[in-house]
This record gives sequence, C-alpha cells and structure tokens, in this order.
Amino acid sequence: MRRRSFVFSLAMLVTLALQMPAANACIGSNILLEDDFKTMAPNWSKDDAFWAGNSMFLMTPQLHYEKLALNDKYLPADMDACVDLVLAAGDLTSGELVWHNAGGLAFWVADPSREYSSLNYKFLVSPEGTFAIFRSEVTRQPPQFNRIAVIDWTKSPAIKPGLNQVNTLRVMTKGNQATFYVNGTRLTAITGQPPPHGGKIGLVGASGATQSNWHFSNFKVTD
Repeated sequence: MRRRSFVFSLAMLVTLALQMPAANACIGSNILLEDDFKTMAPNWSKDDAFWAGNSMFLMTPQLHYEKLALNDKYLPADMDACVDLVLAAGDLTSGELVWHNAGGLAFWVADPSREYSSLNYKFLVSPEGTFAIFRSEVTRQPPQFNRIAVIDWTKSPAIKPGLNQVNTLRVMTKGNQATFYVNGTRLTAITGQPPPHGGKIGLVGASGATQSNWHFSNFKVTD
C-alpha cells in the first residue's frame, strides 16, 4: 500500500485529530453503523487510495478522478448519517475536468450483486464552499452510465472553505426523502429513489489537477 503518498506524518495526523470535534449529528436512539477508524475495518472497500488509522480514514484519489469507499453493511431506508470531513491537501478551486475536487457521503447505494443496476446518491462539498447532490446509475442491460445533478453546485455560508477546515456532513433519510446538513445548518432536501431493499453507505473523495488528501472521522449512522 502506498501509505507515503497520503500519510504526511504522525504529528500532523494527531494535530488534525485534535482539531476535529465530535460529530454533532446522528441523534437517533440506536447506532446502526459506527467506525472510529483506528484501523482499516474489513467491511470497507479495499483500494491503494484508502488508509485508516489514528482515528481517520484517508483517501487520495488520482488526478481528475473520484473514489468511493463503500461499507458492506445494508442499512434501512430511514437513517441518520454523519461524518467530519477535512481537505488536508489539494486544489482550493474545483479543478473540474471529469470530477469536481470534492468529498462527502454516498448513500442509497444499491448492491450490484442484488439489483439490476448499481445506483447511488452522493452528497458532496468542495473547498470553494459549495455543495451538490448527484444521482449515478450503471445499468447492465443495456450497459450505460448515467450521472445527473439533483442539486447542482451551490454556494453556502455554512460550509467552511479552504484547507484543514472541519465540515460536519449529515444526511437524514426517511422513505424517499433525504435532507442535508453541514455544520448543523440545513442546506436542502430532495425526493429520490432509494433501493427497494435498503442500501449501503460510503465515503467519497475526488481530486482536481492536484491530488487531494481527504480525511474522514467521527463516522456514525443511527436510526
């Protein structure tokens, strides 16, 4: 594993960890999924761009590319998910060529082994202080990839722009409704198409013209 490409130093990781507050969301009474990222748990996708340790999940996508670290636990349609997100290195602009330079949460992810297609929604924020909601679907018959902006890139004063800023992302879903928050501020809500049998959740990161280093911590999903 190419740890040296995204682990700067133990001292820097500890400093960032101390700066991160506990996620002030996910207020459900029962914890459905939680990870302290002290080590890489076996229920996460494996990739050379992923590493977990020191209470953080680190993600370093290659240039102009998006990565999804998927958790293999199936979750119910109604849930409350949150995570703290930091851009530790990378462009301060969107750097868009194929993907925006952004990070966030994937939710309502259909299992391609059980469904006719792979479906997911993504809640993303950028270092420019913008957010967006995307729906992606890959069908087998016919083979096709579709990605649409349910909410295109929108500026919000609730998002802390720049490097080494902690943004707490929260997604609440109930039935086919999803509501989005950053740092305790409600951004927007959508009506979507969740998988019929529930779905999975994941962490998302993308790089622009410079390789980004995304740090995730305080990940939790409640009912």
